[in-house]
Amino acid sequence: LHRVDRRQRQMCIRDRSRLMRELVELHLERFLKRRNKSAMQLPPMRDGERTIDARLDVEERDGLPHVIFHSRGERRNSDYREGLTLLLRRLHQGGFGIARIDVDSAKARALPAEARTLAIDVADLSAPETVALAIGRASKQVAQKPGATGGNDTKRLRIVLAAPAPAGELWQALWGGGR
Repeated sequence: LHRVDRRQRQMCIRDRSRLMRELVELHLERFLKRRNKSAMQLPPMRDGERTIDARLDVEERDGLPHVIFHSRGERRNSDYREGLTLLLRRLHQGGFGIARIDVDSAKARALPAEARTLAIDVADLSAPETVALAIGRASKQVAQKPGATGGNDTKRLRIVLAAPAPAGELWQALWGGGR
């Protein structure tokens, strides 16, 4: 009887992480399917011991995951560039490709779709710092007044992934795991 109880406890402990992962994935999948514009605000990203002040949400539209990376403001996303670089690094490490990146600010959403899409190469994410800089440079001109110079390079972005992905796998990749 003692050996049976010990064996059951060992099985319980061994299976706990797998069961938790499956439970989280099932919950996220159901959550995303319940809503057409299924947005969820996600917890802060961490880089080692440091919490990154960079807010993002995940939505599913037309069967593809969209990562909404929020703009920098007075009291939000003070670590915008660092957060964007970390996001791109984790998407790359998780094996997620990017179909396109759109500026998703209120002004940009009033523009035709092709005017919001950034004309940058996102096929190679192996140098996320370089891609993040290119995103910043390209986003400055989107929804800018004619004749204006300079521009905001920390705008709200909509990152459309190239292929459908289980919510649990995307969650793991964004919060430090991998695929």
